[in-house]
Amino acid sequence: CSNRKSSQSRQDMFCNFSSMKLAFLVCVVFFASVCFGMRHGRHLQAIEFNDPDHAEGTKEEWPELVGKPAAEAEAIIKETSPHVAVQVVSQDAFVTADYDEQRVRLFVDKSNNVVRVPRLG
Repeated sequence: CSNRKSSQSRQDMFCNFSSMKLAFLVCVVFFASVCFGMRHGRHLQAIEFNDPDHAEGTKEEWPELVGKPAAEAEAIIKETSPHVAVQVVSQDAFVTADYDEQRVRLFVDKSNNVVRVPRLG
């Protein structure tokens, strides 16, 4: 579509009309997908999948480990969830914000005691 400053020709009017039709079609598809998802119970929910390592009842956080030494906390996590990797990091360390359900981070103080609730992710 051209961006001429002169009066609109038939071609310019057709291009503007086509752009409006495309925008309308995008809106219709978006709202239809939202309505379909809500009708089928998928609104703002994660897609479920079968992961043998993440079975029903798998522990996702360990609030009882706050205040314990990192080595003891790591042993308890490995005992309850052997499939996860445990990372011990300083409480003020910069870490990536990605979510990994195969990882648990232990945030520790200078005495190497857990200071935050360890969670999957």
